[in-house]
Amino acid sequence: MPIDKVRIRNYKSLTRIDIDVNNSKYNLQCFLGKNGSGKTHILNALKYFFDILADSSKIGSAIDSQNPYIQKMEIEIIFNFSELEKKADNDYK
Repeated sequence: MPIDKVRIRNYKSLTRIDIDVNNSKYNLQCFLGKNGSGKTHILNALKYFFDILADSSKIGSAIDSQNPYIQKMEIEIIFNFSELEKKADNDYK
């Protein structure tokens, strides 16, 4: 899987989330938790991240102007392309 880690800071109700995606021998991820615990916020943060890559005019649109304490957010996605590198090396030998 190309996504290795996800880090989210100050996105809606999520103050600090670190997800190690490749920490599974089954290559399967799911989010479990009580209602209102932030599962959908994680998915919305990922969507927001990729939406900004497609259209940078959306930067800042997810900041809650009603909450003066959170006026800065961070969404970081770390990719791992080692499998693609191996495949590319094998394809061009």
